[in-house]
Amino acid sequence: MKMIGDEKGASNLQKAVEIFGGDIPFDYYERHEALEKVYEIYGMKAFDQIDDEFYGGDLFEKLMDEYIELHPSEFVVDGDYQYSELVR
Repeated sequence: MKMIGDEKGASNLQKAVEIFGGDIPFDYYERHEALEKVYEIYGMKAFDQIDDEFYGGDLFEKLMDEYIELHPSEFVVDGDYQYSELVR
């Protein structure tokens, strides 16, 4: 988010990372366990304020569109991309 100039969005994302204790696991199952712990500690409304700030405007989408237009080569996949079985 910082790369595209969305400082507010980056700060908001950092708040979510801090709720997880500073590290969000990449593995789906580990992330799911971590999320369950977050909900045990903070309740189901743990991310409400963060969600409200993220979905409260279209700045991220605008900045991302501008960034893609200026840097199209960064968004081209050369070759095949293997999807995870979890995504399908």
